[in-house]
Amino acid sequence: MTSTVEGIYARDATGLVWSPNGAYLAYFEKPNSAALSADGVPIKVLQIHSQKTFQIGVGLAYPEWLTWSKDSTKLAFINGVDRMATYEKKLGIWETLNKQVYSKGQTDKVDSLPAFGSKADAPLLFLRGQEAPWPTQMENLPLVPGQRIWQLDQADQAKAITAGSSATADSSYSLAPTGRQVAYVRLQTHVNGSLFVKDLSTGKEHELLKGVTVSSGYYGSYLPSWIQIAWKRET
Repeated sequence: MTSTVEGIYARDATGLVWSPNGAYLAYFEKPNSAALSADGVPIKVLQIHSQKTFQIGVGLAYPEWLTWSKDSTKLAFINGVDRMATYEKKLGIWETLNKQVYSKGQTDKVDSLPAFGSKADAPLLFLRGQEAPWPTQMENLPLVPGQRIWQLDQADQAKAITAGSSATADSSYSLAPTGRQVAYVRLQTHVNGSLFVKDLSTGKEHELLKGVTVSSGYYGSYLPSWIQIAWKRET
């Protein structure tokens, strides 16, 4: 392969995420450099039938930050370089119909962990909070102050679906298969918090478990997740 910098070349594709219809494959193109790989790599999509490749952005190589819509028309991803997950990371949407990228970020805000629901008309969920420098050495505060769960609906309107003060941050969320409830960890520090569940139709939330301890992950990414939530499917 041809390298743009002497001795540096694309080594492999990682974090492969297939579209539900099998027509597209999203992945990260990592070079043969651990340092460069840690600071953001090209995010690409391969169209299977044409064998065409599209570079849609540059970001940290977390497959958890790539998610396809149920109908395979949209890929949501987190765009932004530098290995710190607490700033300069913005939500982006790549549409398969016109092969265009649409930025959905906000100034001075940082995004992470996008996830489409299991239904065709489900909104896109993601985390958004105030950008913060790294490292944050104040152990009594979350890494991303006021981080909440947001949704982007079919009308392209974004709004927060959880609420709280800048002294807390919502993280590690899981949407119920029905789409009517969401569970999440509300952090009081960067590693301690409580497990909550919220009914999205009534707006009521309940604290299920206190004293949850998590890991802040690689440079504030909270990955891999230490919280796994199993939902009981309705019959």
